[in-house]
Amino acid sequence: RARLRRETPRHRSHGDQRADRKRVSRSLAGGVKGYLQSLGLEESGVGELIKKVYTLLGLRTYLTTGPKETRAWTIRAGDKAPAAAGVIHSDFERGFIAAETIAFNDLITLGSQGKAREAGKLRIEGKEYVVQDGDVIEFRFNV
Repeated sequence: RARLRRETPRHRSHGDQRADRKRVSRSLAGGVKGYLQSLGLEESGVGELIKKVYTLLGLRTYLTTGPKETRAWTIRAGDKAPAAAGVIHSDFERGFIAAETIAFNDLITLGSQGKAREAGKLRIEGKEYVVQDGDVIEFRFNV
C-alpha cells in the first residue's frame, strides 16, 4: 500500500521555503495589490464576483464626494437622476433641480472637479438623465 506524502514545509528544501517567504514578504510590503500581482492576478476573484452579481441583479453604483468623504450609492440600472438622489434622502428626490455629473475615469484622470469643469467634462444633467455606473454626482435641489 502506497503512502501519500503530504507537501508541507518540513518536506520542502530550505531554498524553496526561503523563496516562498521572500515572495510573501514582498507581497505583504506591496499590500493586497502586490500580493495579487505576485500571483499573476490583476484583482481578486471576490471583486470580479461582486461586479458580475451587481450586473446580474441589475444594480449600478454612483458616487458622491465632498471635502470630508466620498461615498458609493447603489441604484437599479435605468434609474434616472431624481431616483438616484432619493437614495440619499427623499428630500433630494422631491426637490431635485439638476445633477452635476462627471464620469469616474475622467475625474481620476483630471484630478479634481475644478479641472474637469475647465476641460468641459463636468455636465449638468436634468430629470431625464439615466445615471451611469461610476458617475460622480453632486445634486442640486431645493425643498
